[in-house]
Amino acid sequence: QIGYESLALDYFREALFADLADIHANTTDGVHIASAGGAWGALVFGFAGMTDSGVALRFTPSLPKGWDGFEFRITRHGSRMSVDVDREGCVVTVLSGPPVPVMDGDQQVHVDEGTSYRIPAMKLPPLEHDVGTAANSPADDD
Repeated sequence: QIGYESLALDYFREALFADLADIHANTTDGVHIASAGGAWGALVFGFAGMTDSGVALRFTPSLPKGWDGFEFRITRHGSRMSVDVDREGCVVTVLSGPPVPVMDGDQQVHVDEGTSYRIPAMKLPPLEHDVGTAANSPADDD
């Protein structure tokens, strides 16, 4: 969301493979549940750009290079949803439960049970970077 695609993907992979590839050589001691949660959060809140204002959901996807998309499921206020993220935006499908309010630009729409709604991709202006060190420089993300 803020322009550090390579760094975000590196952190995502580290969280994802902590147990799958046993990168810390300690998986026999137990599952790294916080790492699994971090990988899920990176997908949903980072790459899918989901935010919840308490009133409606908003999605501002930013897929890494080479990704066509991904899908995840979530429950919000008793509504089970499927969210299919791709380069053109995302499709929110309410599988069961009450209507789900989502933002489409500045307009709030309600997605009813058994229906889908496509939210087109919306490019947000990049946030101002704090480039206090070379390690935080956007040039490092090429």
